[in-house]
Order: sequence, then C-alpha cells, then structure tokens
Amino acid sequence: MEFEGVTLEGIKTPTPPFVCAAGNSIFAKDAYYAQLAGWGNRTIRHRLWNSKLSQNGSKMRFRFQAPPASDSGFDECWVGHASGNYGFDGNQVQLFFREGDAGLYLKATEQVWSDAVVFDLDSSKDLVISNYISGSQPGNIMSGLTDFMNTYYANGVNQASYQNPVGYQAYSGGNRIRQLSGICISS
Repeated sequence: MEFEGVTLEGIKTPTPPFVCAAGNSIFAKDAYYAQLAGWGNRTIRHRLWNSKLSQNGSKMRFRFQAPPASDSGFDECWVGHASGNYGFDGNQVQLFFREGDAGLYLKATEQVWSDAVVFDLDSSKDLVISNYISGSQPGNIMSGLTDFMNTYYANGVNQASYQNPVGYQAYSGGNRIRQLSGICISS
C-alpha cells in the first residue's frame, strides 16, 4: 500500500492510499487527557523526537483532536524539520483541512485529518508542528503524558510559519499540551 498509518511507537498499519486509520494514535501510552482552557492568542510548537519516527516519506497527513468536554481549533498550522529547540530548518509547509481550509474548528472529541501535504520526511530529524490559536478560537487544548515530544509556546503572536521564531518558553507542566493525535506517512 502506498499510504500507511504510522504511530510514533513504530507500529505500521497498512491503509489505502491517502486514507489514515481513524484509530491510529501516536499517543498509545496515554491513559487520560486533561483539558486546558484559555490558550487563545498563542503560537504552540510541538517538537516530535526523531527516535519515534519509523520511516521516511514524501507525503503526510496529520490528525487533530479536540478535548473531551469542549471545542477547540486553530487558525493555521505548519510542519517542518526542526532547527534548534522549536524553529524550522527552512522546509516548512502549511497544512490544510477539509479540502483547502487553513484553519480548523473541532467540536468536543472530534478528530479531523489534514489534507495530504507534500513533505519529504527525513525520519533521522525531529519534526516540528506549529499552530496559531487566535483569540477568536476556543483556545481549549489537551494535555497528557508523552515520552516523545517537547512543547513550546509564545503568547500574543502568530509565528506559526516562522523559520526562526523568538520569545518561546517550554511548557513545563509535567504533561505535554497538544491537539495532534495521529500521523500518516506516504512513501
């Protein structure tokens, strides 16, 4: 099969081209997601460690999920290989949803896959997923234990696409904040 659902634990689930299995979670070890409110007007960057990426690919899709008890969303989202703690190395591309929308609004518990994006994933490099949540979005996100990513955020700015963003701090609440819940890679 051309397109495979891949967890960051290295489990591959064959699926038809450009269809990602709804049950394919990169957060298999998480037992509980806490809800964090008030995260509007921020850029959030997730750095996924390359040690958990199991294959290279030329196209990708990403799944995002709202918290169990509230709506969530963001205005734009970008993905690229990491440079420094949370910057891009210059190859970042924008993700789109529902056949061309830059932003995404999710109802409580809803999961949505991004449109397929051409991206040459090098699994020897860390991956950064960056999204901007404006003040008009619900600003609700999830947290949970993960052992494969770091989360950074900047208040009051939209630097989702920036190669060399500034003013970020690490989220140090013990858990990791996120909306991302799945990745599929096409070779």
